[in-house]
Formats: sequence, C-alpha cells, structure tokens
Amino acid sequence: MLMHVLSHSGVETVGIQTVLGVFQVAATAKGICSLRFPDVDARVIKTANNVPPAKAGVQGASVSQQDADSRLRGNFRVASSIKNTEKTNADYNLSFEHIRQAQVWLTAYLDRQPMPPMPLIDFHWCTDFGRAVYTALMQVPPGNVITYGALAGEIGHPGSARAVGGWMRKNQIPVLIPCHRVVQSGGAVGGWSGPDGMKERLLKHESYLSRPLGR
Repeated sequence: MLMHVLSHSGVETVGIQTVLGVFQVAATAKGICSLRFPDVDARVIKTANNVPPAKAGVQGASVSQQDADSRLRGNFRVASSIKNTEKTNADYNLSFEHIRQAQVWLTAYLDRQPMPPMPLIDFHWCTDFGRAVYTALMQVPPGNVITYGALAGEIGHPGSARAVGGWMRKNQIPVLIPCHRVVQSGGAVGGWSGPDGMKERLLKHESYLSRPLGR
C-alpha cells in the first residue's frame, strides 16, 4: 500500500515500513533525494536481534501535516533548493516509481535477500566533489569498509580525508549512500550522524562486525 505523507516543492515523501520501523523516503522526478531513519533509540537497535521481520511495504507514516512539514524542513532540507515551476503528472509518477524501487531495495537489504538494482539518486544538493565522494563510496560492497583517507584517494584528492568526513555528515541518503562503511584509519568505527548505535548495527548486519539485523 502506498500512502502519501507529503508533497512539497517537487518532492514526494512516503513512509516505508521495515523491520526497523518506518523510514521516510523522499524523491524528485530525478531520483531519491532524502532518507530518514525511523525514530528508534539505541535500546531498540540493540534488541532488534529479537524482533521478527515485519511485513515490509510502503505505508503512510502516522504523522500530522504539521509534523510532516516540520520534518521536511528539518530533515529534507533539499526541498527548498529545488526550483519547481509546474510539476507534471509525469514528474509525480517518476517520483513514486523511484520510491517504490527504494522500498524493494530496502526490503531486500534488511531481509538479506539478493539485491535488486539501486534506485536512482538525485544528487542536485551536492557539489562536484561531494558527488564524486558519494559515487565512489557506493562502489564499496556490503561487508567491506573504506577509510576516509582511502576514499579521498579514490577520487583523486589524497589528503582530503577531513573534507570526505564532512560529506559523510552531510549525507541526506544514508544506507543507499553507505556512509556507515567509512571508518577511521586505525580501524575504529568512527563518527556517525545517524541514530546512536545504528552504524555498528548496519556493519553487523553486513557481516563486517558480527550478527545480522532483525534475526
């Protein structure tokens, strides 16, 4: 079931039900432009091992219009930078197709199923450097990690590890753009701007650290 949460400035926002709760995913006609983790705290993440997988699907998040507007402004800041004059039905349909593809991808990822093609990403909010960082990072497969310095080297900017870290903090589309796979040079997991404990949990799920998610 697909239920609209919010439409604003050419961005369609929809809730996607997963084993971890409802992810809020936003898309334009060009692709996914934002993903927000469910409102889970560290206790939920740590005990996700004991929760049976939920039936995944696309659902409307149970938020009021005022809450949705607030979340859009606070978490989907990309919307304000889109110059939208007159959105067509074709744009609307494309946005929802990208979200449907994201739902299929997220479900497969969290259920440890064969991965479908990655949905398209709308990088309009990135500089050329940021897009290069994210494009290179998306080539790092699950179960592998890369350091900030190595990622800087991959895009031809050795010595720019700090700038790479800045783009990890700015990441609007976690999981799809897997900033959780970037670690410190000494092997420590490193910083994370998402929910507490989620970076470690995703790495465990990908078998980099240990047990899988939701099992």
